[in-house]
Amino acid sequence: MVGTPPWLTALAHTLPNDLALHGPDWTPPRPGTAPPDKRVVILVGSNSPQWFHATAHAAADAYAATTTMLPGQDHNILWQPQDLVPHLT
Repeated sequence: MVGTPPWLTALAHTLPNDLALHGPDWTPPRPGTAPPDKRVVILVGSNSPQWFHATAHAAADAYAATTTMLPGQDHNILWQPQDLVPHLT
């Protein structure tokens, strides 16, 4: 998390919980390993910091994913899950 904003670095202690949700055998996916029958969609808010946009585009390139820009949104859309539904169904 080097180089990330201080507020995000302050959340680093939550990473073990995030990883635990994936189970003991989970490893990060490698580029090009997404199952061919799965569609990968990356969402990024237009109001998100530029580094979010750069990360979203890099991930989309790596996973042959679709990137969708959410106008007027930032990472706080997680507090408005109903606004994510149309993009995830």
